[in-house]
Amino acid sequence: MQNLVKHLPEQEQLHVLTKYKNEYTNLSEPEQFGVVMSSVKRLRPRLSHILFRLQFEEQVNNLRPDILAVNAACEEVRKSHSFGRLLELVLLLGNYMNAGSRNAQTFGFDLSSLCKLKDTKSVDQKTTLLHFLAGVCEAEYPDVIKFVDDLEHVDRASRVSAESLEKSLRQMERQLLQLERDLETFSSPDDPNDMFFTKMAISFLLTYAYAHSSGAIYTKRPTPAVKLGVVLNHVVCNGSHVDLDHTLHSFSTVAREQCDKLVVMHRNMEKSYQNMLEYFAVDPKKTSVEELFTDLSNFRSMFTQALKENFKQRELEEKQRRAQAAKEKAEREKQERQQKKRRLLEVNAGRDSSICLVCQL
Repeated sequence: MQNLVKHLPEQEQLHVLTKYKNEYTNLSEPEQFGVVMSSVKRLRPRLSHILFRLQFEEQVNNLRPDILAVNAACEEVRKSHSFGRLLELVLLLGNYMNAGSRNAQTFGFDLSSLCKLKDTKSVDQKTTLLHFLAGVCEAEYPDVIKFVDDLEHVDRASRVSAESLEKSLRQMERQLLQLERDLETFSSPDDPNDMFFTKMAISFLLTYAYAHSSGAIYTKRPTPAVKLGVVLNHVVCNGSHVDLDHTLHSFSTVAREQCDKLVVMHRNMEKSYQNMLEYFAVDPKKTSVEELFTDLSNFRSMFTQALKENFKQRELEEKQRRAQAAKEKAEREKQERQQKKRRLLEVNAGRDSSICLVCQL
């Protein structure tokens, strides 16, 4: 359907094909298809609406998780006590290191600076300020480490483009509004062969009936044939009656409800994001949604990695300590054996001297 809409000839070209209706049997199959399609009034908008209907559920399933992820991430970042304590430690650490400079006693810092902790290295270049911070948290403030679990939606939110999200919602609203307008004009009582109005309701009707039948227990995604079979079985066994006339506007109505819900969710998401920016004194003109959450997601990953590297370093140091202790023990035992051997030689030498002296007497 998408390719059909994309490669559909212009209306003027389709109009030319109507001249060959009387020669239909002599035309090739593609030409016959073109002749049939040329007889459909307002073909392009009809196909566009059908494509919209086919893609609507996928669009909703793509947009809703993104909105929920950003909204959840905003709440987590703002309300996480562990993350707040971490920021206090970072500020304290920064003020201690900057003591005596013009940056001493700073009241705050940009959240994007968190990732820069990895760039400040020790004199031997083996550890970073982030490793030191992770070590302090692990040893003195273990509750702070919980911020990694608190900010579980930050990674998903970092992959959301606020601009693309808003653009997709606007496009959905435009398509839905155009569908609602065209549904009032496409189907005419004077044209009994115009089934567009009915077709737009059929797919929703099957989905609705399937969801309210025994098919709702299926764990795998059913095929259209399975859906239809379940629906017919539900209708036959339960004596259910489906009023098609009542559902002619079903898709547009349900789509409008879902679209309006997404708009409200998106509005709440934007409000939650703005509140978070104000809370952390972040300039919204300089920092986008994806940039902020990307920084937080990267810091979260780097902090976790620093904890792992600190653990490996402790293991290595412990292994080296045990190896050194074993080496020193072996060296002591060797020295003790050598001392015993020397004492034994000295005793034997003294005994031999005594024997020689007796013999001389």
